[in-house]
Amino acid sequence: MYLVLEVININCKTTAFITTFENYSVLLTRLHIGHTRLTHSYLLSGDHLLECGTCQCPLTVKHILVDCVDLKDVRNKHFVASSIKDLFDNIEAHKIIDFIKETRFYKQL
Repeated sequence: MYLVLEVININCKTTAFITTFENYSVLLTRLHIGHTRLTHSYLLSGDHLLECGTCQCPLTVKHILVDCVDLKDVRNKHFVASSIKDLFDNIEAHKIIDFIKETRFYKQL
């Protein structure tokens, strides 16, 4: 009986890890192609393109990850990138995810 419960417990932990990994993978793919719920929801809802509250620029993945002045300090804490290409070619994925989490965009993307 103990062996069965131990196997079930191990499987639950593994499943939670895989689910988290898959969520991160989906997030990174969305960021890489530049299409997220936050930046493209206006297309489905018929609303206007969202703008950054600070910069008054269109709210795009590039703006969030590279350009926004308001996010500069948080961004520099996690990574420094001059372009989206530079970001995805040279920065470790966990640093990008940590930045997204700290800026509270994680649930919106």
